[in-house]
Amino acid sequence: GESFAANVGGRMIGTSAALVTTTLVAYMPGSSPAEKLAWSAALVGLVVYVVGFTASFFLPEPKHEELPE
Repeated sequence: GESFAANVGGRMIGTSAALVTTTLVAYMPGSSPAEKLAWSAALVGLVVYVVGFTASFFLPEPKHEELPE
């Protein structure tokens, strides 16, 4: 399971994030291409963080009997 998640998440979804980042450059504010790319990368990073943070609320809570002392 771990290798599947690492391969799918890192190679497929991570590569897609690079494509999205470079596609968004045309719509970002900034005077230079480097500044536009920085804004685009920051936006993609923020979206990934917000999605992960929101998804964490749907994770199951561990039972109290299973917690170590």
